[in-house]
Amino acid sequence: MLHPFKLNNIRINNQKYKVNFKEDFLENIKIMDSVFGKYLERIYDEGFIIIKESNLQEGFFIELPYTKKGFIYSGCIGDIDDYFNTIHEIGHLYHQYITSNVEYKNRCNSLEIKEFVAHSFEALLVRQFSSEKVKKIYEIQQISSVLWNVVLFEFQKIIYRNPNDYLFSEEKERIFVDLLKKYTHSYLYNTNKYDILLGSTWMYESMLFETPFYNCEYIYAQINAVDILNNHQRSLEEIKNNFKNGKNINIKSLEQVL
Repeated sequence: MLHPFKLNNIRINNQKYKVNFKEDFLENIKIMDSVFGKYLERIYDEGFIIIKESNLQEGFFIELPYTKKGFIYSGCIGDIDDYFNTIHEIGHLYHQYITSNVEYKNRCNSLEIKEFVAHSFEALLVRQFSSEKVKKIYEIQQISSVLWNVVLFEFQKIIYRNPNDYLFSEEKERIFVDLLKKYTHSYLYNTNKYDILLGSTWMYESMLFETPFYNCEYIYAQINAVDILNNHQRSLEEIKNNFKNGKNINIKSLEQVL
């Protein structure tokens, strides 16, 4: 995802960052959940977790259909997002791990729940093991991403409701810039200096083409992540207790139990 904070150039003094699986993740996760940590180490050694340098920053998690093992790929370009993205994908693996003994239909596998658990996991790990500077960057990222995802939702809503009115890229770019200036880049309201740059950024969002409206699933999860980051009462046990037994949980019921 192309976060607006990247366009705003919020960085840790332009510091380069290189992900180290064992130091950044494995040892810390063993402290959070020793059993999962050992499982994570085993599947990493077996080649089911790939973290590598790439020209494209991306990541994904899938559950392999035959072995039922999780597979993680994280492509890294050398900045702090590599750290956040890899934690996020490990969070998806954690969700699969704690529900692996539950019948599939009872796993709470809706997209909104999957993103809720992954974001909760990443926020817990950042809160417990990251520096104050990294925590602040993470918080800014989550808050700005909520607004960014609102932009993407509104953009798709307009396009799909009025497809014949926005056939050409120039028309789409104009709508997208207007939404950016409303929600995420209001400081650009009185200038068109960056309109050409910003107008085409929606094309970097592969989800708009692959899974329309998926970005909506991030919004509640990111708001929850900010709460976890600032609320030390929230714990990993909370996640395990709510999901390991296959309760019929949705976002509305989560608001009542958390």
